[in-house]
Amino acid sequence: MSWESYITNMREQSKDNSGVEHITKGGIYGMGGEEWASSPDFKIPQSDILTLVNAFASGEFASFQGNGIHLGGTKYQFIRLDEGKLMVGKKKGEGSISIRKTNKAIIIAFCPEGKQAGNANKGIHMIGDYLETQNL
Repeated sequence: MSWESYITNMREQSKDNSGVEHITKGGIYGMGGEEWASSPDFKIPQSDILTLVNAFASGEFASFQGNGIHLGGTKYQFIRLDEGKLMVGKKKGEGSISIRKTNKAIIIAFCPEGKQAGNANKGIHMIGDYLETQNL
């Protein structure tokens, strides 16, 4: 399976009972900041990925709480951190971002305004859990 198919699968897993996808774009990145796969319109600089990697590695999220989550030139308000694996941010009028850490990857999913972040988190967790079973 190609890495791009993981993005497609993540979007599919975010569907609600009526078949609406709640993730419109996303990416998977290695711990060195390298892109493994991403939606065509979702490009995040390596420096932004490395900031996330360092925060998850150190457990230090205070800078996100105080300054927001900066991804690809967009600032998201830090909403919460769940179990040290999932960080959620929101930009009013735009949507939310879910960031999931696995053993060897950072997964990012974008949920547009008006869609359900809970469904987006379901999709990102499905891919994250699978990658962890593969020690990725």
